[in-house]
Amino acid sequence: MSGLLFVTFLSCSSDDTQWRDENIAYMGKIARQEGIKQLGDSINGFSGIYYQVLQSGDTTTARPVIGNVVRTVYKCYLYNDTTAFNSNDNYKSTVGKSIDGFDIALQYMHVGDYWKLYIPYNLAYGTSGTTNVPAYSMLVYYIYLKEIVSEN
Repeated sequence: MSGLLFVTFLSCSSDDTQWRDENIAYMGKIARQEGIKQLGDSINGFSGIYYQVLQSGDTTTARPVIGNVVRTVYKCYLYNDTTAFNSNDNYKSTVGKSIDGFDIALQYMHVGDYWKLYIPYNLAYGTSGTTNVPAYSMLVYYIYLKEIVSEN
């Protein structure tokens, strides 16, 4: 019996490979730090996102869900402390229309929470990157959830 086997490899330059490896190593280092937790649970699974609570909000408030419009303030950095982008004080977005890691994290937050997030590249801009974010970049967000503007 004979057959053909096709294997596809993602092509990345040596610079991309080095950057990817540095980002993966940084995530491994973060995972071992005291006070850092992995987002998720044993029922729904763990996302690969790590976080640190810098300030707890009102845990009696609802958490945002897909489709809610929320107001946040955030700063986003690459693992090497290079600024990727910042929001203004009144940034409104719809949960489910941003990068996956941002949307996943928002659904675990309460109004008033201020977190430091570590989002792996596969839940950020992936292997393509964007204008200010190279391919394979994990992102570090400081995010404050100000309010849920509209609910479903």
